[in-house]
Amino acid sequence: MSRYYQTIGRIGAGLAAIGAMALLLWPDDLTRFLNGGPLIAFIGLLMTWVAAEIKTSEEIQRRNSSANDIRLAQRLLGYHAEQLRILLKNHDFYSSIDTRYLDDANLLSSEYRVSKILFQNKRLSEGLENFFRNFDPLLMHIATHTVPTLIGKHSRTSFKNKTDILSETAFLHEKELIAKANELASTAWDSFDALAVKIRSEVPEALYEKLEVVWYTSGRES
Repeated sequence: MSRYYQTIGRIGAGLAAIGAMALLLWPDDLTRFLNGGPLIAFIGLLMTWVAAEIKTSEEIQRRNSSANDIRLAQRLLGYHAEQLRILLKNHDFYSSIDTRYLDDANLLSSEYRVSKILFQNKRLSEGLENFFRNFDPLLMHIATHTVPTLIGKHSRTSFKNKTDILSETAFLHEKELIAKANELASTAWDSFDALAVKIRSEVPEALYEKLEVVWYTSGRES
């Protein structure tokens, strides 16, 4: 009920101003009112009333975000800062990429498909759905056309054929696959970036603490 206190105070201030005007300032002779002190007092009271009518942030009807939405918001903003920023924005699929980026991406997607992650906030839920609508085709494209390769202790994946000499047809096909991956990644990033903007606006509690970049498939923080 505390959010209504300002409304009650505003109404009270308005009634007080009107009462003061009626009882004290309105003379029988209007020229006396327009001359000097009464007019100044009236304007002062009127401005006070108008100022009291202006709604401030304490009366904005904000609903506290649920614990679920805060946790998911922090996770996604962490991805926005690291894993998915690399995979979707900074990476060119002409080069290979460490499979840990794909591992976390596939985990996120699988959790969404089984409704393990979801927003209770309807606007964020719609944004999340739109993101996966653009994100899953990229993951499917990568899974269909790449094979992870162990390089030292690190596993990487690439659209490029490991054969040194390719026929022209194979080379053009490889080039098309890479171009398609980059296109899908850009589209997915645009929708994810838009979701991140909404998250910051709708769940400000997610930013109360420093964001940690967590690799959920290995449980590490960096």
